[in-house]
Formats: sequence, structure tokens, C-alpha cells
Amino acid sequence: MSVEEIVENPTKGVTGKTVQLLRTLGVTRWTQMQEDAMDKLYLEEKENSKDGLICASTGSGKTYAFLMPVLMRFLLKSDDEDKEDKTKVKAIAVLPTRELAQQVFEKAKGLFEEANGINVCLCVGGVRSHEKDAEDIIKRKPKLVVGTPGRMLELKKLNVLDLSKIEVQILDEIDRLLDGGFENDVLDVLRPPGSCQTICATATARGNLRRFLNKTLAFGYKEIGGKVTTTDENGLEVHNSSSEIGGNVAHCAYAISKSNSDNETAQIYAQAILTAFKGLVTASSSSSNLEKSQCLCFVETKSLCDKIEVALQKESMAQGTTNQKIQVRSLHSSLPQNQRDLTLLEARNRSIDIIVATDVASRGIDLPGVELVIHCGFPKDSESYVHRSGRAGRPGCNTRGCALILHSPEDGGKVSAFIEAETNVRVKRLTDVREACAFIVEDNREKSDASIKEERIEKEKKERLGENILIAQRFQMLDEELDGLQSSMKGGTKTKRKGGKR
Repeated sequence: MSVEEIVENPTKGVTGKTVQLLRTLGVTRWTQMQEDAMDKLYLEEKENSKDGLICASTGSGKTYAFLMPVLMRFLLKSDDEDKEDKTKVKAIAVLPTRELAQQVFEKAKGLFEEANGINVCLCVGGVRSHEKDAEDIIKRKPKLVVGTPGRMLELKKLNVLDLSKIEVQILDEIDRLLDGGFENDVLDVLRPPGSCQTICATATARGNLRRFLNKTLAFGYKEIGGKVTTTDENGLEVHNSSSEIGGNVAHCAYAISKSNSDNETAQIYAQAILTAFKGLVTASSSSSNLEKSQCLCFVETKSLCDKIEVALQKESMAQGTTNQKIQVRSLHSSLPQNQRDLTLLEARNRSIDIIVATDVASRGIDLPGVELVIHCGFPKDSESYVHRSGRAGRPGCNTRGCALILHSPEDGGKVSAFIEAETNVRVKRLTDVREACAFIVEDNREKSDASIKEERIEKEKKERLGENILIAQRFQMLDEELDGLQSSMKGGTKTKRKGGKR
């Protein structure tokens, strides 16, 4: 369904300004998952349970899937219905990190505030004091508040954030909220099951999620995206026809030497990363991709993150690549928030070439320029691999993405036992790290060639159909002329021929 079609449907109440904004953001059509979310989480909310779990692959547009039903609710609610509680917060979105909260806030601000005049506030720690957030809420009287659980709970205890009239509460990256130790804070922020609509969203519905969902979602909640079924007392399993990672990502692995020294390990990783990145730049320049290539590298510790950043800068100078002006930045939780925000802004503007990050950048962060994600070692679990790899080849990226695992020779067996078995992807083993970049371009070229071939076949079908229609029309005209001639020859008696169509 195109975004224009939701305007033509009065039951969805979306304004033309909203559609115009979506189009400027590159959103011209809804995915099936997004359509299902709008239908099931708003239009059908009075049937059975109104709660929902959105479980869909990375890069599939989950943010719009949970924001649009809330916007539709606000726009279709009459002034009389809203008059009594017009100054109350009506919806909250709780997210595990400041970066992700900021990203969701920016999208919500455009949809709600700029396009429809519905105020939105952001409440996260580490950026400004809770007094400033409180002042913002009191002054602006938002209908939607986006934030992290700790700051929201703090404002709730101060009686600044009044959640008594909440109609919708959203939990994005729900499994990360649990992994981060936020469960108690989240439960203290939320209203009880059944008192309002609760929407949870994730790409990996596993681990201890079922126990938490039983506490937060009303019985019979709707499932959107992946088919979720319980497997045992400890978790959930997602049954999809495809992987939880977006289908626009190729997967490969390359073995590198091993060292017991952190500095040497950083140097080994830096050499492999830089070689892969240079191959990416070369491959992209020989293709139709005119955008600047970007690479996002994931490591397990903040210390190694900083060491690899320094090693990359030294290695680029040693290899004589300073004329390419390779820009490298690290991104982790110990960096000042303003520095983290600046790094993400520069990355979105494609002024950074290589970002070295911990898992702070693995969940929901949207960097459209990232073509190559490099795992420096194996992630701690398959969910981390899914979310990290999902940063590549996202909507807005001109090529397919690639996820590359750099591992020691001893860990080669984990590719099959750990990654392929648990994430339902096939990983190509490389003998040269530069093959990863050729893999991206080849996959993209194959995709382009297939698209061109499909368009050509479709065009030929239409041309043949048009020719057949024209031939049939000509035969019909000849039949009519022949019938008229026969009638005149027989003294005006019209004789109808058999088999009028030829």
C-alpha cells in the first residue's frame, strides 16, 4: 500500500502533511508488516486483546509500525473525547539507549509535531538534568514522551510525568531492555496489563522474554511480523520463512591470526579492517554506487574499541592512505554524550568512513550509508549477531550490505555451530578479506541484472498483449466488413458466419 492510500481511507485519519513528510524521508510504500501493525494495533484493537508484539527483521521499519497506530489514534479522536485530559501524556515509548531514544524521538517529532501539531518530548539521562526535562514537560504538555526507563521513572517519582491517563505504552528493543537490567525500572514505569494498550517490538524474541510478556501484555495479544510460539519455560522462538536479519545482507567469515596482547590484537584487526574497507571503496567506485562507502566495526569491550581506533589511524598512515582522508571514530558508552551524538550525526552525513563501536550502536540505530559490518571476533550470542549485522544494507543504502566475521583459525567451527545454526543464514568462507567487498558488488549487480531482466520480460509481455489485442480488433473489423458484403450480395439478407473470431 502506498502512503497516499492511507489518506484516501478516512478510517485511518492520516493527514496530507504526514504523507508529504514521509515522502521527503523516502517512505513511499508501507511494508506488509507495517500495514498489519496499523490494522491490528489500531483498527482492530477492540477485538480481543488490544496489545501486540511486533517481531520483524532488522531494517524492516518497526519504528513506523508502532508510531503510526498511535498517530492514527490521536488524529481520529474527537475534541470532545480529548477535552477532559488535553494536557495529559497519552503515550510513552521506552527504549534501552539514549541514541535509540533520540532516533525514535526525531521520527516522532516529524510525524506528530511538525506534520500534525502534536507535541512530543524526549527524556533521557546523560544529556541534560531531570529539572530541564521536567520543565520541558510542564511547558510543552506533550501527548507522547520518548525516553529511557531510568529518566522516565525519575520524573514519574517526582510527579512530573503523570502516566495516569496513558492510552498506549511502547517498549522498543524489548529484549535489550531486559538484558540491560532495566526490567524493574520498566515495570515501575508501565501501567498494569489491560489498563491501556501495550506494544512491544524486537527483531529477536528469545531468552527470558515470555516471562516478561506475561507480566506486561494482556492475554491473547496480537503477533505482527514473525510467527511467535512458545518453546519452553525460558523463552520464545521466532518461526520465519527467512532470517531475523534483513534479506539485504550477505554473510561471510575470514580467519585472522591470534595474539594474547590487546595492542597486537588491535593491530591485527586494524590491518584486516583497513584492507576490507579499501576493497569496498575500490569495488564501489567501479560500480554505479556514487555514495560514500561506510564501514561499521563491532567489538566486545570499550578498551579494545579505543585501541582499534588508534591502530586504524596509524595503519592508514603506514599504508600511505592519508590522501584518502579516512575518517575513523569510536563509539561506546564511556564517551561523553555530546561526542556520541556528534559521531552519529557525522556518520549519517557520511563524513565518517569507519566507525568502531560496542553494542551501543547495534540496536535500532539507522545509518543508511553502512554497506559493510565487521564483527571483530564472535558476538556473545546470536541475538547480538542479528542486531549488529542488521546495521548493513538498510533502507537508503544503494547496495546490498555485508556482514563479515573476523575470527581466529581455532574458532572457525563456530561459524556453522553458532552463527548458521542459530540465525538461519549461510556464511561464505573467504580466503581473502577483500572478497567481502566484491561479494557486495556482485550481489548488487546480480540483483540489478535480475531487476532489469524482469522489467524487460514484463515489457515484452505487455507489448505482446497489446499486439494480440490489436490483431483481434482487426479480425473483428474484417469479419464485420465481410458480413456486410455477404448481406448485400444476397439481396439484403444477412448471413451470419460461423466462427466469427479467428
